[in-house]
Amino acid sequence: MKNQKLPVTDSIEELARFWDTHDATDYWDEFEEVKEPIFDPNLRTAMVISLEPGEVKAIDEAAKARGVERGALIRQWILEKLQESTISEATADDEIIREVRAIREAYAEEFGFNIRALFEDAKRREGEGGRKVVSLGPKIVAHEETEK
Repeated sequence: MKNQKLPVTDSIEELARFWDTHDATDYWDEFEEVKEPIFDPNLRTAMVISLEPGEVKAIDEAAKARGVERGALIRQWILEKLQESTISEATADDEIIREVRAIREAYAEEFGFNIRALFEDAKRREGEGGRKVVSLGPKIVAHEETEK
């Protein structure tokens, strides 16, 4: 039996609570046809994730250091990972990339994956290449003193 007016609200939760305790047929004469969507289907979806206290603390510190809210930082990280994943999937089947990676792997294996040996070989090849090698020293920036 109708004993309350229809709520005027944009809150889905409030409307759900109302209709959980009321019968729609009691309000049939107050309904009107709506031609466009009431709720935006493109709204973001909230997710719940479980984290250890230390993980939450680390996220909060990272967010504070960047001057952003915790949720904004987590969302940014997720979007970055999704983009990396998409790029990785797109390049995984690229023939040229596979070939370059295979050559790199074979070269590293030739030197036992020893980074020093790889560097020494690269410097040796550089010297044998017959091309002019330019080494730029550090750039010195003169600071002008301001008069007070």
